[in-house]
Amino acid sequence: MISVDKHLPLEKFAHFRRDFGLPMDFRANWVHQYPQHFRVVKSFDGIDQVECLELVTWNPNWAITELEKKVTGVTESTATNVHVPGMLSLPFPLKFPSNYKRVYRYSEKIEDFQKRSYLSPNADATRLKAGSLEFDKRIVAVIHEILSFTIEKRLVTDHLTHFRWEMLMPQKLMRILLKHIGIFYVSERGKRFSVFLSEAYDGAELIEKPLEGDIGSIQSDSEVEDLDVQFEQQRSVDYEDPLAMDNSEMDIEEIACEYRNSMC
Repeated sequence: MISVDKHLPLEKFAHFRRDFGLPMDFRANWVHQYPQHFRVVKSFDGIDQVECLELVTWNPNWAITELEKKVTGVTESTATNVHVPGMLSLPFPLKFPSNYKRVYRYSEKIEDFQKRSYLSPNADATRLKAGSLEFDKRIVAVIHEILSFTIEKRLVTDHLTHFRWEMLMPQKLMRILLKHIGIFYVSERGKRFSVFLSEAYDGAELIEKPLEGDIGSIQSDSEVEDLDVQFEQQRSVDYEDPLAMDNSEMDIEEIACEYRNSMC
């Protein structure tokens, strides 16, 4: 629903298998069990033919975002009118680390961002200008929606970049993730970065535990570290992207400095 042309390469989608609780044989069997919803097709990527998962029928009520469901209480089954994805004015839930004491310095910019309308992740975004404020907030909405679908409300950031073409995301997402630390937490373990949906956690604990019947292998609790944004590795990460010229949001370097000071 979020992808531009409503299809995703299966090879790329495999990176999300565990996060979405899909069975190990999803490419061989599971994807063929729901022909009324999607099908496997061959697509040319410019070099080779690849298998893609294609949406067969657009169900407008599936385009209701998880945030809309939470705020309005409307779901696919309770919607009385055909849902047409478009502009949204719903603020994102915010949760900052308990030791982040200087968030008040950015309160005005946070409020401005929260009040800004944005395009639904399920709406056509091909006309948005990369690097614009509208493009920025739509990316936040896309990541929020994707994380909401995962079992543990988190993903390895590298896996998100696999879909930058299909979902119209910038190549380097780290700047956006760090920019909106009240919506997302970025955690670093070794050389791997993961992004967490902050509202879904109470400290290091997932608020809504996955059901025992959820399919897929989930990492153990020992692998869930404290959800503090890690800035120690910041100098080794390239943050250059079109949003670097956007001075209306919080400055990344200033946030990093303030965050370190707040932890002292």
